[in-house]
Amino acid sequence: TCAGVLLDKRTPIVYLNEEDISQAKILLKKAGIQEDENFIVLACETGVKSVSPEKHDPKAWDGFPGLVEKIHQKYKIKILTLLPKSSIDGPPGTIRIRDEPTIRAGAAIIKQCSLFIGLDCGLTHVASAFNVKTIAIHSIHVNSEMQIELYGALSPHAKFVSNNSFYDDHKNM
Repeated sequence: TCAGVLLDKRTPIVYLNEEDISQAKILLKKAGIQEDENFIVLACETGVKSVSPEKHDPKAWDGFPGLVEKIHQKYKIKILTLLPKSSIDGPPGTIRIRDEPTIRAGAAIIKQCSLFIGLDCGLTHVASAFNVKTIAIHSIHVNSEMQIELYGALSPHAKFVSNNSFYDDHKNM
């Protein structure tokens, strides 16, 4: 229940049109991703400066470079990082796609990925709309059943990862 409204399913729905899919194909081709090739998408920054400059509060998880390195050690797979124009750079070892033409083109890229890994940001919520395996990294301290419901993953395909206190308190859920 949120604001007195009970929702059976909170998974968002995103509808893509042919232009969205076409833009994504062009971006993936420029990034060196072949059609039907497996790839991972990272969303490693929250807070978009261009949308609300006065409220821009970029948050990043400093574990992304190490995560990328471990993935590359174990798997031969390309990793794309979707970045806003205002971002300095993504983790080393990733293919950076900066400021895709529309959020919908970014969504079309996410829809095609094999795995999405992201912070608690808009792109992670977009990923939850698709049948994509998702790892959502949250840095909040959750201390009640209601907060877990509000901040937890929106997709049955998502794994919810948070700080140690959350994990320790709720690992048996």
